[in-house]
Amino acid sequence: MMRCSPLLACLCWLALVLVTGPGCRSAAPNPERQYHRVLAELKGGGGLRGLAPDGRQKMDELLLEVEAWALEGRLESPTDQMWAAACLLQGETTERVEWAQKLAVKAVLGGEERAKTILAQAMDKQALMANRPQPYGTQYVFHSNPGLWVLHPVDPKTTDAERAEVGLPPLAELEDLVRRLNEQLQEAMLENAERRMPPGGLPQ
Repeated sequence: MMRCSPLLACLCWLALVLVTGPGCRSAAPNPERQYHRVLAELKGGGGLRGLAPDGRQKMDELLLEVEAWALEGRLESPTDQMWAAACLLQGETTERVEWAQKLAVKAVLGGEERAKTILAQAMDKQALMANRPQPYGTQYVFHSNPGLWVLHPVDPKTTDAERAEVGLPPLAELEDLVRRLNEQLQEAMLENAERRMPPGGLPQ
């Protein structure tokens, strides 16, 4: 029996449940600009965990605005749907990641090929949140002990050809990305330790 790819299975299911309706109108939405605002809030690294309380509030306001656009049915173009999905993917609630997945599906069905990558990431993040193996391998988590980034377990049934279909590199490259992140982390820790070292280095 032929196995259906993770992406195709998701598209078939979500295409049956997507519903949008009209709502009250305000300023014209600009999801791409909103996405860059979201990234600006996250520029310090560490995801939402690294945000100060006021930064968390600002992030929540940005994502709530995107959710409102979606609920009002104002994300009409596939490109707008893609950028909105990219915004909501940065959230840390299952509801926001589900919104991201639905919007990415709409964008893909509307012909926005770039949204396939966001859809794959949303599927992976949902799997991470449910503590299931991720289909594609885009999600990694930080373990404070021993202080390393670790790739969340990946479903071995997903092939590199299926990753290529959604614009992702082979699994080996995704694993290498995590390795390089850990190398950068180690270098930063060593630099920080050297800055704190007293003049003349360690005492004899």
